[in-house]
Amino acid sequence: MRLRQSSAVSMCPSCGFAMPGLDICGLTNTCVECARRALRNICETCPDKASCDIALEGLKFVKSLEPHLDVYVDVSRRVIEKAERYGRARIATAFMKSTMGLINAARGSDPSSAFPTWVKLTLRASAVAKLIRTPYVISEDFYSEFKALCREFGCSGLEVPLSNLLVALISLSLIEKQEDPSAYFNYA
Repeated sequence: MRLRQSSAVSMCPSCGFAMPGLDICGLTNTCVECARRALRNICETCPDKASCDIALEGLKFVKSLEPHLDVYVDVSRRVIEKAERYGRARIATAFMKSTMGLINAARGSDPSSAFPTWVKLTLRASAVAKLIRTPYVISEDFYSEFKALCREFGCSGLEVPLSNLLVALISLSLIEKQEDPSAYFNYA
C-alpha cells in the first residue's frame, strides 16, 4: 500500500503543509498533492489511485480553508494530545480529520441538522449502535477545543455533541480494547 495516513499532525516536507492525518504518498513521502505534481503519469498505474483521488480532493478542500487552518491544526494537536493519554491518538486523528466533512456540510445548512447526517456517513452503523450504550470511562473533556473550532468555522452549537461523541468513541475503543480507527469509521 503506497498511500498512508500520518498518525498525528504531520507536515509535508515539500510544501510545508501540516494537518492531522495527512495523507502521504509512500513513493515520494510527501502529501498527495505534491506527489501528484512530482509523479505525474506514474499515478495512473498505482493500485492506490482511487483512494489517492479521494485523499487529494479532501486535501484541496482543507487547503481552501487556509486562513482558518491554524486554528484547526492547533485544536487537532490539543485533542490528539489528550487522546494520547489513553493510547487513542489514531482514533482522535481520524475523528479530527472527519470533522472537516462536518464543517463543509455545515457551511450550507444549519449545523445541528448537518451533525446527524455527518455521524451517519462518518461512523460505522455498528459503532453508532454501541455508542448509544457506552459509558464514559475517561475523564477528559474536549469542549474548549471544539468551542474554539466551532467559533472559527461557524458551527456553534456543535461543541457539546462533538466533545461527547469523541469521549464516547475513545471510551468504546478502550472497553473493546480496539485502537484501530477502521473499527469505528467508514473510511479509515
